[in-house]
Amino acid sequence: MPFGSPLAPRAAWAALAACLLALQACAQEAPPAARSEAAAPGPEPPSSLQERLRRHVAALAADSMEGRATGTPGARRAQRYIAAELRAAGVAPYGGAYLHAARAPRPGGRLQGGVTNVLGVVRGSLPGDSVVVISAHYDHLGVRSGQIYNGADDNASGVAVVLETARRLAAARPRHTYVFAFFDAEEQGLLGAYAFVDSVRAVRLNLNLDMVGRDDGGALVVSGTSHAPRFREPLERLADGGPLPVVFGHDAAGPDDWTNASDHAAFFEKGIPHLYFGVEDHADYHQPTDDADKIDYPFHTHVAEYVLKVTQWLEAAP
Repeated sequence: MPFGSPLAPRAAWAALAACLLALQACAQEAPPAARSEAAAPGPEPPSSLQERLRRHVAALAADSMEGRATGTPGARRAQRYIAAELRAAGVAPYGGAYLHAARAPRPGGRLQGGVTNVLGVVRGSLPGDSVVVISAHYDHLGVRSGQIYNGADDNASGVAVVLETARRLAAARPRHTYVFAFFDAEEQGLLGAYAFVDSVRAVRLNLNLDMVGRDDGGALVVSGTSHAPRFREPLERLADGGPLPVVFGHDAAGPDDWTNASDHAAFFEKGIPHLYFGVEDHADYHQPTDDADKIDYPFHTHVAEYVLKVTQWLEAAP
């Protein structure tokens, strides 16, 4: 979440095209040549998913990443790690490259260099443009007064879930096209997200993950459904009876509105619907104590499983 940024009221949601219904299974995590379009996945042992999530967070929140502040060597190391993971998962580079330099505007109209988004794409089988952007910011606060702000929950946790979602969808041969966006300079005012949104068209939905690794507040929050009520019942149904407590809110006008709290705000301002997945602030938020050993990995794994269910549900949309 942006450093020191207030939570602001939302504007009205743009309506999402109808018929986001039903559940469709992803394809198995076998190599693409070894399975058919209709192949369905078997259940994945949670421990293997948990181990991969733990590995991603440990790498991105390591002291060697130096807090991943925009334009620093630590940020560049994080970019290389994310790009390598996308490549290994079979996720294609977006527009021919994983790394995309952006000239992002600062407040007051000045341009800031050094902003680099990491972008991958899995092309769907449906004709035409129907793009879902699944995003998380990878930058954090860097080194301040000699202390490293590792940003394990904010937002190595979200990056880890998006990487694992990308890996599954790359193996599934989906119907829709998915862009996996790892945004830079979120902490400086969502600069990477604004630069990306200004350069693309045909985006139908944004799923944004920011701080999803701890259950200090007791639940995962899904924000946005009060502005698009059609989402509420299906997302409740996906969580019903599962191990992850899911609550809905922080999306009505008032001091607890999360509209401008993370990168989804850039999509919202363009009239693109979004769903924001996050947790309540905790004592280590924007502190040098936000380290990998503070992540609740069973909770984190349940969040990843829930997001995968949401993408399965989206796969049934026309």
